[in-house]
Amino acid sequence: MDTTRCVSGQTLSTFAAPAFNDIATEKLTFTDSQSTTAGPYTSTSANTPSVEGAKTDPILNSGCRTMSTSTPFTDVPPEAVYTFPITSAVTLVGAPYVHVTVSVDNGTSAEIAARLWDVDTSGNETLMSRTVYRITGSPQTARKLAFELWPNAWQLQAGHTLKLELTQDDSPVFHPDNEPSSVTYTAMSLTLPVVAGTGSGGGVAVPESPLMPALPGVAFLAIAGAALVARRRIGR
Repeated sequence: MDTTRCVSGQTLSTFAAPAFNDIATEKLTFTDSQSTTAGPYTSTSANTPSVEGAKTDPILNSGCRTMSTSTPFTDVPPEAVYTFPITSAVTLVGAPYVHVTVSVDNGTSAEIAARLWDVDTSGNETLMSRTVYRITGSPQTARKLAFELWPNAWQLQAGHTLKLELTQDDSPVFHPDNEPSSVTYTAMSLTLPVVAGTGSGGGVAVPESPLMPALPGVAFLAIAGAALVARRRIGR
């Protein structure tokens, strides 16, 4: 796989191995307590496309998706936003993954969509990866979730900020849940598999577990194009 070049300063690097974790032999883990944005961390469902969702829809748009963070994206609907400064260069290779405890405060069904951004020093954010996850069950019951975002090869530069959004509306990319709900988030951690010998000031670099599941060596944009041609419709 080749590194994605969407942000000024990113260069071409090529990696070849049977599996991502043969390349990314370390990982960086960020926790919600390290986030530079203040809680509480909550989200609510919505049935209209968000600004970020509409502008990052790969059916309606092409190429890298970059936009200014000056637009009040996070005001409607409310969502959980975690930001982590990058103080030294690091290259993501593989699938970022999230561990988080959630509680559906209202409703018995909820959709959790994750978007991961690279925010540069000018305040422009570029989409790195995303995914969606459904939870069902009794309301106000804590659930420990673990899920992967789409894999990518992405160079993060010193001075940039890593931004993770957990939202209940990533339409029109994913169909929103038809049942209204709200979700609270606690004990969030974000882990990036990275190439050996690199690090970031906000995270903790440790040897990668050999049990981390290997994923097919397919770049993020190829996965996005194939997965979204038919549009995943997961709403009820």
